[in-house]
Amino acid sequence: MRAGVPERVAMAILGHKTRSVFDGYNIVNEDDLKKASVKARKYHEERVILGHGHSLGIVEAEEGLDVQSMVN
Repeated sequence: MRAGVPERVAMAILGHKTRSVFDGYNIVNEDDLKKASVKARKYHEERVILGHGHSLGIVEAEEGLDVQSMVN
């Protein structure tokens, strides 16, 4: 999965017949969490800049945070 192989393909290659067995080997580590956090933050910042904001974007704008400087 980390190499970009679709989950179902990885399961077939590894011979895992059930999702629960696959999940047992697909362990989330700290690096996975950091990468996900960076992606989520970038997504939210882009939504605010594009004007497709949601409650997170509204809170940042109301708090006076300079979203443009966070993106650059």
